[in-house]
Amino acid sequence: MMITSRSLSAMTPAIGREKLLLAAQHAFSHYGYAGSSVRTICQNAQLDASMIAHHFGSKANLWLAVANHLATQQQKHLQPLEQVFSLAQTTKERFILAGDVLISLFADLPEIALLINQELGQPGERLDHLNIQLIQPGYAICGPIWQESMHNGLLRTQNPVIFHLLIIGALGTVLSASSTLGVLSGQHYDQNLIKKELQHTLRQLAQNA
Repeated sequence: MMITSRSLSAMTPAIGREKLLLAAQHAFSHYGYAGSSVRTICQNAQLDASMIAHHFGSKANLWLAVANHLATQQQKHLQPLEQVFSLAQTTKERFILAGDVLISLFADLPEIALLINQELGQPGERLDHLNIQLIQPGYAICGPIWQESMHNGLLRTQNPVIFHLLIIGALGTVLSASSTLGVLSGQHYDQNLIKKELQHTLRQLAQNA
C-alpha cells in the first residue's frame, strides 16, 4: 500500500524518514546518484513522492543524509579499533585486526564501499563529502597500520593510500558478488561464508609475508 501525504499523520516522522533512508541507501549505492530516481526510491519505500521533499527537501539532501548516516555507522565500527590496537603485541596482529574490522564493516554495510566506488570516478561535491565523512576517517584509523605493516615487511607495496583504496574496492566488490561467486564456483555463497573466506585470505596473506 502506497503511503500518501494524506496518510502521513498515521505514520510517525521518524518511521517515514527511516524508510526513505533505507530505500535511498540501496539505490544510491547500487545505481549511483544519476541512476536513482526520486520516484523509484519512494516506490521502494512505499511512500508518496512528496515525502522526500517533506523529510529532506530535495534529492541532493537525501543523498547527503544517506552519506552522513553511513558515516555514523562506520564510526561505530571503527572507533573501538584505536583502543584494541594497543592490546595487540605485533604488527601482524594489528594488521589482521584492522582487516577483520573492515571485512565486518563492509559485510554489515556493503553500501559504504559501493557508494564510495560509485563516486570515485566523478569528482565533485559528492565525492568531496565522501572524502571528508567516510574515506579520510577510515584511513586515519587504518592508514598507520598499513604504514607499519609496510615498514616491517608484512606488506610489499609501499603506498598505504593506494592499498587502503584497494581494500575498499576489493571488499565492496566481493561482498556484493554472491551470485557471481555462486556461478563461478558452483557453490552457494551467503554473506557469512564470503566473510569467512575473506578472513581466511587475510590470515594467509599475513602468514606468507
